[in-house]
Amino acid sequence: MVQLVDVSSKIKVEDLKMEKKLLTVMNATVSHEIRNPLNALIGQIAFMADLLATLLTILSAVRVNASLSSLIKPLEDLYKSLSTQKKKMKSAANFIDFFVHDILDFTVLHEAADGFTKNIT
Repeated sequence: MVQLVDVSSKIKVEDLKMEKKLLTVMNATVSHEIRNPLNALIGQIAFMADLLATLLTILSAVRVNASLSSLIKPLEDLYKSLSTQKKKMKSAANFIDFFVHDILDFTVLHEAADGFTKNIT
């Protein structure tokens, strides 16, 4: 006797499991590779904040010295410009950081999807 058994659903389940595993590995790899340059950016932003504090100290010293009064406006403009750029860089770095955490959260939820129940309310 010959019996035909449809195993297509089992094959599909195995394919979905492999796809899920690949997605998890890809997400972990991407988030790791983004995190390294992001940490470098965050470090440079902190260094820039220290430089801005030094520039502010120099500006205060120049304001006291009347013979250097011609430097006040260019130094103030430089300080304002660098402060604006630091704020933009920090905002962009924070956005990327949130994005990386979202990828990691998605990976954790996707990996534990069997025990995870969605609440659409």
